Amino acid sequence: MDEQTLQVTFLAPIPVGHRVRLCFYRPAPPRSPGGWMDRMFADEARALNRLILIEDLQTGITYSPAVLWERRRGQGARGDEQLLYLPELSASFILERELSGRIRGCRVLTRSGNAANHRMITILTVQTG
Repeated sequence: MDEQTLQVTFLAPIPVGHRVRLCFYRPAPPRSPGGWMDRMFADEARALNRLILIEDLQTGITYSPAVLWERRRGQGARGDEQLLYLPELSASFILERELSGRIRGCRVLTRSGNAANHRMITILTVQTG
């Protein structure tokens, strides 16, 4: 059996011993070159850990970054894009690979920033195979 450590930039407080399904996504083409997805996912390793959906198979709770559920639409009243959160995953992403395993370790961290900007990090050790 293999162990894999994942660091994700969202909260995923999954109890040790729970079975999980990990789904790794990548942006779907076509993308506008130099657009926000190109900047956000500049290197492949960063992209895979940013675009991961984790399903706790014992509770049915899913954890993921919000971008997997967003759809950008038009201009809002203030001239910015409106974000809608969909009940299904956005069609802007394609499933790259899927793994199942058991949580062997979970650490949830908050990295302080200014009052409006705290970064949440979860480090999961997953036994696969």
